Amino acid sequence: MTCTCAGKPSAPSGRLRAKKSGESVLLDWNAPYDDGGSRITSYAVDYKDVDSVVWQRAAVVDGYTRSVAIHGLRDAAVGDYLFRVIAVNEMGASEPLETDVSVRPSRPAAGLYGIAEFAGLEFAGLENDGLENDGLYQSTTKSLLQILLICQTL
Repeated sequence: MTCTCAGKPSAPSGRLRAKKSGESVLLDWNAPYDDGGSRITSYAVDYKDVDSVVWQRAAVVDGYTRSVAIHGLRDAAVGDYLFRVIAVNEMGASEPLETDVSVRPSRPAAGLYGIAEFAGLEFAGLENDGLENDGLYQSTTKSLLQILLICQTL
């Protein structure tokens, strides 16, 4: 007779990869090498300012998902962040896998906020199309886009 005992999973394997995407940070990771004999039910994703000792929960995703976008971090003027991910099964939580470098989220140019406010428009998360200094920003607000294009030519 063989008895298999379930336990906590090992930490997610490999590196916790972090990529800046505007105001968000995209994270992805690999499944743990050992699930502890029980299916991974979720992954918990935490973050902290590099100068802090306190981790904060950013997201919880299901056990089949191994990537997440973290939104709403304070802007780049405030500082850098570290991230970690923890695998969870019915027996408990793994040790964390942490980013090996800090990440500083970025925002569109600060002047865009002032232009939108001056025009009496609500800032709706403009996104740069990925080309540096090309001045092409996407917005559902046509008048804001016109203002940005006019300012680009000044």
